Amino acid sequence: MRVWAVAMLLFWVIGKGRTSNCRPTTRHWAISRYHWFSGRVSAEFVVRPMSDIQPPTNAYQKIIDQLVGETRLGSVYAKRVSDNMLFPVESENSTFNELLSSLSERQRQLLSQLLQDERTSSIHDVLAMLSWWVDCHGVGLTLNGQTIPVDYSGMGLHGDYIGRCEDWAWPASKA
Repeated sequence: MRVWAVAMLLFWVIGKGRTSNCRPTTRHWAISRYHWFSGRVSAEFVVRPMSDIQPPTNAYQKIIDQLVGETRLGSVYAKRVSDNMLFPVESENSTFNELLSSLSERQRQLLSQLLQDERTSSIHDVLAMLSWWVDCHGVGLTLNGQTIPVDYSGMGLHGDYIGRCEDWAWPASKA
């Protein structure tokens, strides 16, 4: 799960919304979601011009807030467990059906919460790694050639993420 989170975040930060010459053009903010396992697709797919997220400060806040929103949508696995939905026999995860079938309602709810917490933890860990790169190796984020300020909480990108998960308000400006 953590490898998937890292890959998706890097794909999103590095490649999405870029033309073949790597110049920013548009950004997909409300992502059309297709989950490979459940086959569900969300309702919206919106492409907005990059100009609607100026200044760069707003871009960082939108990135963190989108990650918080994605986390709150919940883990597909957590939902399957809490709803007592077994995995299709053809899937690799069908090996877990025996375990899931044996759980009581209370045990399924606890396991579901554990899976959801792992989802939040995975995003936190990816942001902690990126914070390390920002702090120790001078890596930064830019938008249209302008540096994007990060770390409003003073506790790294992951601190901003966890703060926003806890409904911490963005400061008026970065100190």
